[in-house]
Amino acid sequence: MKFIQIEYFLELEKQKSFSKAAEALFISQPALSLQISSLENELGVRLFERMTEGVFLTESGRVFLLHAQKIKKEWDSLKNDMELCLKKKLKLKIGLGPRVYSNDLLEPIISFFDGHPEADVTYISDFTQKIFDDLNDGTIDVALERLPPSNVITDMHMYFWQELINERTCFLLSPKDPKGSCSELDYEDLKDYAFVSGPEGSRLDINMTQDCIDHDLPITRAYRSNSMNDIMDMVRNGRGYLIGPVSYGKHFHVAAVPKKDKSYAALCFICLKRKKDDPLISSFLEYLLQICKKK
Repeated sequence: MKFIQIEYFLELEKQKSFSKAAEALFISQPALSLQISSLENELGVRLFERMTEGVFLTESGRVFLLHAQKIKKEWDSLKNDMELCLKKKLKLKIGLGPRVYSNDLLEPIISFFDGHPEADVTYISDFTQKIFDDLNDGTIDVALERLPPSNVITDMHMYFWQELINERTCFLLSPKDPKGSCSELDYEDLKDYAFVSGPEGSRLDINMTQDCIDHDLPITRAYRSNSMNDIMDMVRNGRGYLIGPVSYGKHFHVAAVPKKDKSYAALCFICLKRKKDDPLISSFLEYLLQICKKK
């Protein structure tokens, strides 16, 4: 039995005429007759008496009518609820850090939300200067980015985070730099280099500056930009070095030389703790964990 047959049955019962019902349904009379006959054959009973003055329900037809009306009412209610869901789309703002792109996660993320038409998703790629402020004030709902290093980390009691991909930390250099072919490097090897960073006071700048302080390196000069593409252009053109994950090497076409003191930094899924159990956010996290596990 098909729902369309129920609709045809109800219209025929209303019009009491195959020709009038077919006209109201915008189909041919033979097509309507075929569907009603098919329905009767499936049920094993006659639903209508065909008479010269019209068609009328049989006793079985009257029983079927009661159920058909209930089914039609429930179907209309379901369609209405679905339309309301589409009108009241869940708004979700996702901050995409550079590691999302360097690990080829953008397309899988878009594919996930293609399967969730109830969600109105905005992707934001320039959020990383004040990640926790952005989460707190609702600029973003979920951040896909690394956590700040422990030496500059913010109080994390309000936040939930889950590691997705853990990567070896590297010195990023121009592919033309002779040191770019080394198997490993130490901070001392780059003591005469400038560093490349984000705007002064940004999280990237704080991290790079703190690294210099922790390793007793003089901060001779720095090249800064608020654009990751510009930052990586400066690295590629030999202006200085940047600390970053190994995946940046291939993605940005720079040399990625691992640090001698092996360290790792993870791309994380970060949100406010009070949002982590939201059905859409939690299913998105589970999806990402499966995708990243394959990588």
